[in-house]
Amino acid sequence: MINFFGNKKKPETDYLQHYSVDLHSHLIPNVDDGVSSIEESINLFTFFKSIGIKKIYTTPHISLNFPNSPEKLRNIYVQLKDELIKRNIGIELEVGAEYMIDDGFRSIFESGNLMTFHTNFVLIELTTFSPHPDFYNLLFEMQSNGYTIILAHPERYLYWQNDLNTFKRLKDRELLFQMNLLSLTNIYSPDIHKMAMWLIKEKMIDLVGSDIHNGQYIPKIKEVLSGKIFQTLINSGQVKNNALLG
Repeated sequence: MINFFGNKKKPETDYLQHYSVDLHSHLIPNVDDGVSSIEESINLFTFFKSIGIKKIYTTPHISLNFPNSPEKLRNIYVQLKDELIKRNIGIELEVGAEYMIDDGFRSIFESGNLMTFHTNFVLIELTTFSPHPDFYNLLFEMQSNGYTIILAHPERYLYWQNDLNTFKRLKDRELLFQMNLLSLTNIYSPDIHKMAMWLIKEKMIDLVGSDIHNGQYIPKIKEVLSGKIFQTLINSGQVKNNALLG
């Protein structure tokens, strides 16, 4: 197994009281812009095990750009899970999806074949240039059908930075907000980092996720987990990832 820490001391593990479940990642090989092989996926699971993660909900893209079917994703998921067992990597794995709210989403939703996880949770994302015009109608219809909606990385939707009340209205509609760990750095952009800090200050973040696609950002993730900002977020009691254990 790869030792991602080398000879360095592991980061403090206090965060595991609140973050031992990662619920946003792209670890199903060859289906989206995430990992490209089983071996690459196994390397990332080895990393997650080394930092104490107990469970991963991996969430491949489903969108017009990545028109994955649930059947295809579940078949590869079974292969990956078998490989984890064979290699004795003790992390529980479940598969959901990250749905882009685009022109193709309504037909997927109306088919009744959404890939949910835990208790009817659905992870959705928006484009970075504007929300889809059907977005609010879809929220109402999904919630009316009993889905719990998690909005992926709200800090990245900078078109709302001049109307921050939009985030409050979405919270009033009982959406859960999932922040990317790397948004606590400037690696995406200073504006995204600033938005993440505002959402934390306003106590809007419910869940955190790696949104990991490959091993490139492993050093930054380790830096975040041992950093003061993340410790402050954890200590606030906002992060509820471990409610998804079991």
